[in-house]
Amino acid sequence: MDRHLNIFRPFSHNQAKEHIEDNISRAFVLCLQNSQVLLHKFIKGVISSEDYDYLFNNFNPNANFFIDIQVNLLKVDSTAYKSIYAIALTSQELEMLGFFDIYSFKQLENYRPETDIFINLNDVLIIIEVKRHGEDCRQQLYNQIHQLLLNSDTIPNDVIVKSISWLSIMEQVYKAHNFEKYTNNNQPFLHDFLGLIRQYRSSWLPVTPFASLPPEDAFNHQRYLRLQAAVEAIEDVNLVEKGNRIGLQFPLSWSDEVLFSFDNKNTLGVVVFPGNTKGQGYSLYYNNDQDWRNIQEVEVNGVKFKTSITSHIKFSGQGYITGLWFSNNDEKKPICVKENFHLTGRKNKETWDDLASFFDKSFKEEYNWKEKCDWNKKIKESNRTRFDLSFGYEVAILIPYEYLQSIDKTTQDIDKLSVFLKAIYNKFLSLLEWEKNLENNYGRRN
Repeated sequence: MDRHLNIFRPFSHNQAKEHIEDNISRAFVLCLQNSQVLLHKFIKGVISSEDYDYLFNNFNPNANFFIDIQVNLLKVDSTAYKSIYAIALTSQELEMLGFFDIYSFKQLENYRPETDIFINLNDVLIIIEVKRHGEDCRQQLYNQIHQLLLNSDTIPNDVIVKSISWLSIMEQVYKAHNFEKYTNNNQPFLHDFLGLIRQYRSSWLPVTPFASLPPEDAFNHQRYLRLQAAVEAIEDVNLVEKGNRIGLQFPLSWSDEVLFSFDNKNTLGVVVFPGNTKGQGYSLYYNNDQDWRNIQEVEVNGVKFKTSITSHIKFSGQGYITGLWFSNNDEKKPICVKENFHLTGRKNKETWDDLASFFDKSFKEEYNWKEKCDWNKKIKESNRTRFDLSFGYEVAILIPYEYLQSIDKTTQDIDKLSVFLKAIYNKFLSLLEWEKNLENNYGRRN
């Protein structure tokens, strides 16, 4: 996905912090306007059960709904409303007990009688004072209430005051976004809002740092969310979006993506698939002598990490069908080599027996390639008449979970983790340079 297509990040917009702070409130309002699921969750979480039943048990065809930002409260007739809610929205919840006993109107510097967010649902009014950090905005909220009631007989105690946190808002956004995905209603607003928050306010998201996540399976989902947040915070690289995969687009001709995932021991694999298509295979076999396959470790930021390099055969149609992963020890003779490149590409049904014969001659019997790729069910006995075949590799740099925990310690600071993952990505950009290192250290193979 091109990051410039995010509706909350205009192409030419200066992403200075002051602009981001202003745009977050605006982006949230646009999400409320364009996601009925989120709007319902938010309204239900704010108003009382009595007002909820009052509004929704019986539909009023003449009901008004209006949502806006920066509304001048001096121009609002508070007597038109049955219920008024005044909300403090900030990075952490504030104590609201005894609010009207503690606060009174106070003229603040540069004060404007405008509420950050204004929601009018029939005769229920919600005004929201928004802060992006942990500022105490209760005095400002009281001033908003004072301005709203200035020309009415309503007393402040008739207004219901509440405090909510951005974390609770983002939990609602996550749930609403997942609901939309379940129903294939892929609107960009919630998706892009989450992307904006991951990059600039990751502490608002329900994502715990790796240092606070034990290696047990019960924390797998939280690990996934933290990894996703770190990858999406990487700048200047576009994202890969295929199902629940986490990845970055890759600009070289022999591979088009770098993927990130944990194995069952929570080792992070940062993976590329050289030769994953016929076009990539041409670049791989005709422009690259593949000496990099012998490298067993790489150094990133002064730390050495193991690599895993496995031969990979992919069968695909409209999407992925099946595949084979194997090492040199599984072969009678090499398969993923330039001499066999002519076998890749579109394979019509009349060629399948010849291909199977080639695999029989190339793999050792104990490897049982037909069973490993479920050849009979997924290919031979299927309704397919053709598939696409590629000969390539899975190349992974393996990051122990303990190392990730050592660099990712606080919720607020995700930058160190993102910078490290970007360094791994850059290591793959220099993959062809690994051959030069081999030549210098070990000499060329005969």
